[in-house]
Amino acid sequence: MGTILVIGSWMDEVSSTIGWIGFGVSCTASFVSVVIKKYWRIPSASEEETQSEKEKNTESRNTDL
Repeated sequence: MGTILVIGSWMDEVSSTIGWIGFGVSCTASFVSVVIKKYWRIPSASEEETQSEKEKNTESRNTDL
């Protein structure tokens, strides 16, 4: 959405103020996307399987002792 506003301001379809608002929206969306990807991950099915396999291996090692 922000990119559309920026392009609209380049083509004089909207004012430059609206273009700058679009630029801010685009930057904010990119920043939020990076932060969410880095710090707020939902485990995928393969990660859950790997975690359960690790737990099983740990349990089997503990029973072997």
